[in-house]
Amino acid sequence: MSGDWNLRFPTVLAACLAHGLDPRQVPLPVTPAAHFHMGGIATDLDGRSTLAGLHAVGEVACNGVHGANRLASNSLLEGVACGRRLGAALAIAAPVRSGPGSHRWVERGDGLSPASLAALRTLLWHAAGPVREASSLRDAWRACAAAADAGWQMRLARSLLRAAALRRRSLGAHCRLDRGCSG
Repeated sequence: MSGDWNLRFPTVLAACLAHGLDPRQVPLPVTPAAHFHMGGIATDLDGRSTLAGLHAVGEVACNGVHGANRLASNSLLEGVACGRRLGAALAIAAPVRSGPGSHRWVERGDGLSPASLAALRTLLWHAAGPVREASSLRDAWRACAAAADAGWQMRLARSLLRAAALRRRSLGAHCRLDRGCSG
């Protein structure tokens, strides 16, 4: 394959070499990235969720097209195909009217400082990343609850951590170590 790199992947090879990596000599290191946040909103094949007026397609949707997994460009293709279906369905759908009291305006308030935001990202990666367990989710939730007044991101993280703790089974790229990484 070493000769194929120049012909088949010239841009990838150039980028790797520019960063001191030579995939012709040593396999490229691979690690999970933030791409694992996907498939959270259950929808039908037309992008409708069970919440009136909420639609989703692509990576954010869990419609069963690809099971609970996303590989490479599957989500892009799914976004195009299901996006067309959703667009066609919305074009002929009557607008959804919500009743009084069904929504409220909430001011976000101040955000975290850059250093605090970086620390929160690290905390969330370790507690709510692809590999999770109840104790780390609980500890991270407590840290966010204690700092909820520091910025809106802490309050959002607290809600995310609560939802992650309530889902006790593994799903898609999320593995619950304390449950044996099975559904």
